[in-house]
Amino acid sequence: MFKRSIFVTALLLPSFCMAGLQLTFTNRKSAHQSGPKTLSYTGGDFEVIFQDGSWELADCAVAPSLTIVEPNPLCEEGTTAYVIEGDLDHNSVVDDGSYWSLAAKPRPSLLAAPFRPDGFKVESAPASRFPRPEIYPVYDGSVMIMYNMLTDELHQYEIARYAHRRTFAAGPAGRRNHDLTVESGVYRFSFLGKETGNGYGRHVVSINSMPMPEAYPGLEQSPLKWGFRFTNDSWNESGQLQFDPRLINYITWEGINDSSGANVFRSVDTMRLWFTRAPMDSPLHFPETEGADPNHTFPPAGRTVLLPDPTVTRYRLPVRYFAAGGTARLYLRLDRDHSVGVSTDKSARVWSVDLAFVDTYTGFSLFGGKFPPGTPASQRDPYFDFDGDGMSNINEYALGSDPGDPSSVVVVDPVIMDDGSCEVTLNKRANTGTTLSYALEYTHDMVNWIKIEPDDPDWDIIVDDSSELTVRTKQAMPNVTCFVRAHITVNAL
Repeated sequence: MFKRSIFVTALLLPSFCMAGLQLTFTNRKSAHQSGPKTLSYTGGDFEVIFQDGSWELADCAVAPSLTIVEPNPLCEEGTTAYVIEGDLDHNSVVDDGSYWSLAAKPRPSLLAAPFRPDGFKVESAPASRFPRPEIYPVYDGSVMIMYNMLTDELHQYEIARYAHRRTFAAGPAGRRNHDLTVESGVYRFSFLGKETGNGYGRHVVSINSMPMPEAYPGLEQSPLKWGFRFTNDSWNESGQLQFDPRLINYITWEGINDSSGANVFRSVDTMRLWFTRAPMDSPLHFPETEGADPNHTFPPAGRTVLLPDPTVTRYRLPVRYFAAGGTARLYLRLDRDHSVGVSTDKSARVWSVDLAFVDTYTGFSLFGGKFPPGTPASQRDPYFDFDGDGMSNINEYALGSDPGDPSSVVVVDPVIMDDGSCEVTLNKRANTGTTLSYALEYTHDMVNWIKIEPDDPDWDIIVDDSSELTVRTKQAMPNVTCFVRAHITVNAL
């Protein structure tokens, strides 16, 4: 019977052994917000990778190759390595019998036994659904390679690598399963040591996964029930936040805490954001920086904006970069890179929200070119009649005429239908979102005006959408009057 030994690698191994050991712990979650407190889990994953030893692939257009390739412009190092056994590029396809180009001499496994995925186990984990002691499946990424095939110094290297990955489906059930399976706390993983003649020893590496912000309302099993959410209140009925791209706008959020009960740590966390035209295939991935991604809209070249501090709670949108009528999806991503000893936490959280860029009266009055420079704010007021033509600035703006030109007037003319009823149509200004409310009012005596509502006894609302408002009398004239006027209301974002 082999003697079983357990010890904590990070504490007891000499530095030359620790140099080759790596344990990477990654817990990623994503959520999309479509209302003030409506966040939907859009999927996540968990991955742990253990590796003893290392290798680095070099750029080589002809690798892998079935024969040795000498150094050349397409492969500057040449094919310096030969794979005896294993998957050198982690694509789940074995590369046995092929030649590859390495950037430097490999570093062999000094402690862990390669090709023994059955020996990678969970010694302990936080109270949760996390599997223990067996963890399935374990992908065996161990390799046995020969280096350097282009010199007389040819050595054989064995490198141990084991990985476990699990994905969680989008939706409430997937989020609950993810939250209850991978919790913050200390995880201890064990692996088999190299055969020494006295059997295989067993060794332990550990990692302390610290809390991260969770999508609103937070974790049901945690005392930190509050969670991350965008806090702007300019929502439209399609679940988009509205902004006028000509104005200075800030998108704001909450749920970031670096004090008591911290879930963000300045020294190890970074916050980035970017915009796309449509949802990404996977919100857990960064945008592609190679080539021109037609879906990526800001910043240019598929890049991301690195915020100055992971604890910031707002971002100023670029002025005039977007146009009224356009839309975008904003992604905000928090990444952790926390290393202690041989262990590194590479967890991440991604939150997204859709934006609609709208034309507001404020933006129009300042940058629409209809008021002369220096026009006092009082004369640009929505309900002031700047050009003196009898129509307020807001009515002219909303109905498509020029508030700075007295000859530009929109007349709402009634139309008598074949059945004698009266029909009136207002054409709405495009791309205003929820910033304007359109209504028609009628009168019997030219003194008292009545707003036409869906249950009005005299009028039916035929169409009321983003482009027009059309109403029609229930009876034929002259049984009803057809005196109407437009009533426009400005709604703040």
